[in-house]
Amino acid sequence: MKKALTDDELFGYLINEANQKFEGWDFSYIESTGRMREFPSSWNYRNKVQIRLPGSSSMLDMGTGGGEFLSSLSPLPANTCATEGYEPNIPVARNRL
Repeated sequence: MKKALTDDELFGYLINEANQKFEGWDFSYIESTGRMREFPSSWNYRNKVQIRLPGSSSMLDMGTGGGEFLSSLSPLPANTCATEGYEPNIPVARNRL
């Protein structure tokens, strides 16, 4: 059985977690702790998007993170827009896109 953390230990742990680097859609730190796991889907989002790209006149990427996924697609429709609500990711996405 695990020993319960004291309030000071818990506070220190949470401060350390809050200070971990996080930008864009880089979840490597969370994955390394075992707190995030992905399971294979019966479909592939990239394939669904790429099938629809040819002939599309516009595209909206909501919650683009750092723009990693959107920047990997090409060619993008002339009217492509991205949104991001996590303020630290906005300059990352702006620089990438």
